[in-house]
Amino acid sequence: MSIYTFTNTERNNKKATEFETKSLLYLVGFRKDRDQVDLFTIDCFNDVTGIDKSYSELWDIQSKNYSKFYPKQIGEFLFTLYKNHISGLNFCCLILFVSKLNKEYLIKENLDEFGMDNFQEDTRSRIKNGLIDKLKNNTGKNNEEDAESFFNKIIFVQDSKDISDYIKRITKFKDRKIRNNDFYQNIFEEIRDVQSAKKNSCIENEQIEKIEDVLKFNRHLFKKEIYTLIINRVLGCDIFEYKSIPISFKNETDNLDTEATKDLIQDCKANLARAFFNKNSNPEFWKVLEFTINQFDINPKADIYRVYSGLESSINIKSKHLDRKSLLFIISIIKDNIYAN
Repeated sequence: MSIYTFTNTERNNKKATEFETKSLLYLVGFRKDRDQVDLFTIDCFNDVTGIDKSYSELWDIQSKNYSKFYPKQIGEFLFTLYKNHISGLNFCCLILFVSKLNKEYLIKENLDEFGMDNFQEDTRSRIKNGLIDKLKNNTGKNNEEDAESFFNKIIFVQDSKDISDYIKRITKFKDRKIRNNDFYQNIFEEIRDVQSAKKNSCIENEQIEKIEDVLKFNRHLFKKEIYTLIINRVLGCDIFEYKSIPISFKNETDNLDTEATKDLIQDCKANLARAFFNKNSNPEFWKVLEFTINQFDINPKADIYRVYSGLESSINIKSKHLDRKSLLFIISIIKDNIYAN
């Protein structure tokens, strides 16, 4: 591949804007192809860029949060996405993430995601001219032919959701009131701060030859890290690094020696991790959490075996990783960490 040079990157530790975090979580939770994205770079190729496991495809997002957008201005904002389009890297998806646009610009104003064909003809023409003029000013070239192929590829995403919606989407709780909005907003802000910290370095004019070379700058987040942060906040502890024996789980370990107890706890944690990070069993994992939290909300002193019995009869659990011991373990963790008082 050709050498890629990073330009116009953040040079300070300024907090990532709310909008950039929304665009990150849009890639995590809302895109239909989200399962293909494995990690995200922060302010390298663009504000946020998703990368697949094989480091062969990129999902690129430029985010702009303005109260008013003018068509020519929209075209100018496409400049960085266009540069990536012609860079030689495989940007499979190019996205301009924006606040609500003037409905008069659009053919179907209720769409949150659309291409250039959803703009009114006059608006579409002015957007194109905005980019072409920007190209002329920056490169001295017209580039209209390349720009046309770019316009066929670009996707516009309008942000119409609250902060809490982006976290709720990832948790997969059907009962959206299982936690209040402040809880979800706190998680959002924590992810925003983690994202912001990734900008605390200067990579201006640094170069890479392969996509995976971007990892050396430590401006990336793996999707697994975001998922883990969220689940840990929901459970009130670091579930996959949990080293203690939950008090409520003690009956399951009373007749075991030290090594057997350690093995049991390790097996439970490993099973829960496999269930959580597997896309097929992940929905079942969230159903288990939702049911368990609801049961303890009703009765914080409920017996873990009674909760397990209700769980078994209410949810058709197919994942082999969510076996009896592992379920009792996570039920115990929820009871002891969230409802102990």
